[in-house]
Amino acid sequence: LNNLPENAEATKSVVQATLTEGAIGYRKFAVISGEKAMAVLRLQDGSHPPFGAEVKNDNQQQVGLVDDEGNVYLAGVKPGEHVG
Repeated sequence: LNNLPENAEATKSVVQATLTEGAIGYRKFAVISGEKAMAVLRLQDGSHPPFGAEVKNDNQQQVGLVDDEGNVYLAGVKPGEHVG
């Protein structure tokens, strides 16, 4: 994970494995790439989405989680892509 490009983010950064002594293990990680941004989300009535609501991209990959004030850190968003 330390060698990912600036515009890439691992969707799950923790993987558990049991190895024998001296063994070397390799794991694959799901990675999304794109822009990163902070946003404030509001519903049509002016309220915020519920705490913990997922923001997903066109491929239904999670790109953010909403906090209790409607703030969300987005990662892996491509220009022109819709999120919801």
